[in-house]
Amino acid sequence: MFHFFGELKPYRQQKYLPFFSVGYVIAVLMMMTALVTLHYYPPAGWSIRPNSTSYRFLSSYILYLFPFAISFLIQSLFFSEARHLKSKWLWVVIFLAPAIFSFRINFNFYGFFIDALITTKQQQYWYYLFNRLMKIITLLLPVSLFWFIKDRTVETLYGFKTAFHWQPYSLLVLLMLPAVAAASSHPSFLKAYPAAYYVIGSNQPGDLPLWILYELCYALDFLSIEYFFRGLLVIALIKICGMHSIIPAACFYCCIHFGKPLPEAIGSFFGACLLGLISHHTRSIWPGLILHIGVAASIELLCYQQLT
Repeated sequence: MFHFFGELKPYRQQKYLPFFSVGYVIAVLMMMTALVTLHYYPPAGWSIRPNSTSYRFLSSYILYLFPFAISFLIQSLFFSEARHLKSKWLWVVIFLAPAIFSFRINFNFYGFFIDALITTKQQQYWYYLFNRLMKIITLLLPVSLFWFIKDRTVETLYGFKTAFHWQPYSLLVLLMLPAVAAASSHPSFLKAYPAAYYVIGSNQPGDLPLWILYELCYALDFLSIEYFFRGLLVIALIKICGMHSIIPAACFYCCIHFGKPLPEAIGSFFGACLLGLISHHTRSIWPGLILHIGVAASIELLCYQQLT
């Protein structure tokens, strides 16, 4: 346990720019509160949207880009030195990362292929599974390409460092179980989880292989998410802006949870701040992956119990 607290030691002792500013945190929280409120409690007529791929891509791109870029820009108002904002690589990431993720959630150009190959009653399940795998690839490849172009000669693949103490993060999962248990009984969570049930459509004994395969893909997706948010948006930017990428990455991360239960969307911001701190200091995505999979698996199991 002491290793964990050692990893969260005061960061002002490090060489990076001072990280914490009450004014900055308040400004970011106000911005995110406004975005969450508009999404979950929109004004009348707000939800009227054209149903086209280009519109969905543009709207999601703007949704991700706005808080991500603004949370960087307003750092100049609260920190005496913000030289990192002059880095061209930082702005490449700021404009490119939301495009990558927007492409990911709108990448569904293979529906006809699934329709032609699979005609069983489980077509929806296999479509989802293939869709999940393609979304994983759309994150893994661009981040790896960015590393290959920029950092392959100076460091290993972002976040794939293996020398870390995994026990404290497993303990953190256990400490979070009471909150997860409380959330799992909330109606909004039961409408979304267990996710495998809503994809497969049943929980009969013969469905066990489908559940296992689904959960494996679910876990692999978390690897791609951690690689993108903690690998690219935190670890890859350490040399440029130190810890100043953590809160902007958390804003971005919160926005990808819009549409999920409101408590999950709110909690994702604070969870991303914690995961950002940990990945920043450990230079590894594995602690975040342990926490992510541990919490997700707990929600799946606890919500599954509600079905039986």
